[in-house]
Amino acid sequence: MTDRVSHVLIADDHQIFAEGVARILRDRGYIVSIVTQLAVLEGTLAAVSPDLLILDLTFGRESAMPLLKRLRIEMPSLRIIVLSARDEAVIIEAVEKTGTAYLTKTLASTELLALVRSTLADRRPAATVTVRPGRETAFVTVGAVSLSRRQIKVLLGVHRGASSTEIAESMQVTRKAIEPHLRALRERIGVNSRAELARWAQEHLEELRG
Repeated sequence: MTDRVSHVLIADDHQIFAEGVARILRDRGYIVSIVTQLAVLEGTLAAVSPDLLILDLTFGRESAMPLLKRLRIEMPSLRIIVLSARDEAVIIEAVEKTGTAYLTKTLASTELLALVRSTLADRRPAATVTVRPGRETAFVTVGAVSLSRRQIKVLLGVHRGASSTEIAESMQVTRKAIEPHLRALRERIGVNSRAELARWAQEHLEELRG
């Protein structure tokens, strides 16, 4: 799949914001459609069959989370990035449980494009990327896997044998904030345990430290 043939559907009730994101993507050759009402989203998905859905988490007082969970079951091949104006660990954790990429609305355009490319390129059923604004959100490809700077810090902590609490302290975050990163790393790298993460990190240590 190439950038020029990828169709992105943006579902966001803020028309101006949606148009801004659409303009960024169209400038890079993407085909872009916009939906501003949650009620018509499913019909639009069926009509246009996009490669990627960029979904706002809230539409007024309505939450898109129930729909997101249903889409992950009914349309497992659809790539989804969730948008939110909030950057809270509980929201990120809930979204990541659906196997969906997550970004906040303050993300820079270059980082948005990097996440779109990464999400479209990863055809596994549950590709997860956690992105937080202004906090080392640039992506780095390590061993053909796209990782954020923060994920790399967590992975290096695992490699040196640090506990989740120790990693959290070194990064000045809570232990709860580390767990979603560990789940995301296991899914993206394709391993099932912390020990396997450590072995993978050892194999790619030079790239991780670069």
